[in-house]
Amino acid sequence: MMKPQILSKKLIKPSTPTPRHHLKLSFMDQLIPPTYLNMIFYYSSYTKVDDNERCAQLEQSLAQTLTKFYPLAGRLIEGDLLIHCYDEGFTLLELV
Repeated sequence: MMKPQILSKKLIKPSTPTPRHHLKLSFMDQLIPPTYLNMIFYYSSYTKVDDNERCAQLEQSLAQTLTKFYPLAGRLIEGDLLIHCYDEGFTLLELV
């Protein structure tokens, strides 16, 4: 089995500033045990778009999405049961 190697690691921030505040976790969110979810997306090279251009498009798309779903760019503070929504960013890894 081949072990993936990290080509690049970037912190993607929302493309426009978002509201800066704390978001309190709901009662149901507080009951759910902490789980960490890694999302992996595979893209094939069937089109003539090169990998660098494809990565740039994905980064731009993620930055635009984070403006609408800005808590995903925040940080969970477990002791306070809050999400600090301060546009800290989302970690994007490029693997090979």
